[in-house]
Amino acid sequence: MKKDWWDDQIRAYLRGKLAAVEKEQFEKMLREDPEFVAEVALLRAEVASTEVLIAADTRQLFQQWQTEKPPQTLYLSIKPLIWGLGISAVLLLLCIVFLVRDRPPVDSLPNMQPPPSPAAERPAPAAIPPLQAPQAQAPAKSPSKNYWAMARQHIQNPLSANLRRPSGDSTLSTFQQAQRAYAAGNYQQTLDLLAQTDSTRQQSATYLSAHALFQLRRFDLATAQFERLIAQNSRQFRFHSEWGLLMCRLADRPRREAAFRRQLHDLLAQPQHPYFEQARALQKTLKE
Repeated sequence: MKKDWWDDQIRAYLRGKLAAVEKEQFEKMLREDPEFVAEVALLRAEVASTEVLIAADTRQLFQQWQTEKPPQTLYLSIKPLIWGLGISAVLLLLCIVFLVRDRPPVDSLPNMQPPPSPAAERPAPAAIPPLQAPQAQAPAKSPSKNYWAMARQHIQNPLSANLRRPSGDSTLSTFQQAQRAYAAGNYQQTLDLLAQTDSTRQQSATYLSAHALFQLRRFDLATAQFERLIAQNSRQFRFHSEWGLLMCRLADRPRREAAFRRQLHDLLAQPQHPYFEQARALQKTLKE
């Protein structure tokens, strides 16, 4: 009875199924009872031998299963192929039967003559003219506006009445000569005469000088003269100078495109400006 209890306890211990209290009691017996230690060693050897035998049997069965399985697998994999080949052969045989049955007899076939030689009937090809390189066509140029002529047409005439007021001094005589030179188209002579005027006619001389520079197409200097009168806020020449400045920028397009568009936009935003209607007409002309 004691040995049976030992066998059960030892097997449970080897499988790790003892409770904590039982495991502690079991290990205490291992330390105190040599007979019990020998019994544990003997049973441990039996368990190990049994596990080795079981493992060997398992491996032998597995090897036998691997040896027997491939023929069955090969048969299962070839079986659909055999069926497919059989069906294809039957379909091919049916097609041959239908083709032979529907073929007309040899006597009913038309008399097939060999076609005439292509070289005998076809005329000799005409000589192909040499290829000529295509001539590049110049892109059509869109008609560009003559901004210089447009600006000359819209600029204010500087020879107005306020530039011809009578005076008894000698400077007026020089200024009148400059006016006559401008009216005659002698713009460089106009500038030379205006250089001899004194400060009493400075704003009038600056305004006429700006126009003469504009006619000579010296737009940078003309712009500087008109801007000087605008900065002085001349009551007599301010608005005329703003328009003259706009005409300088129009004539100098596209170099002064941004400045021209900005000034035209500002002028159109001022309906009270004396040149508002002229600016609207100019905008319409530019859009045509």
